[in-house]
Amino acid sequence: SGKWYYEIVLESDGLGQLGWADMEFVGDSGYGRGCGDDKHSWGFDGMRVLWWHNGQQGWGKKWRDGDILGCAVDLDERTISWSL
Repeated sequence: SGKWYYEIVLESDGLGQLGWADMEFVGDSGYGRGCGDDKHSWGFDGMRVLWWHNGQQGWGKKWRDGDILGCAVDLDERTISWSL
């Protein structure tokens, strides 16, 4: 339970999926399994402008080098939010 938040400064406008995962998530960069690629994680990709959770859909806006990405989760309300 609770609310959690983090921010990162993007050092590249390249490929990445950033977000949250539960304890059952197993990522594997060698096979292209990142945050949001399964039902145990939720991610945003600002290069391709996609929301990921066990699949993908168009969402958000394109990020740029130097942008600050904020990621918030409210476990009690079961919501995830991003700021860019």
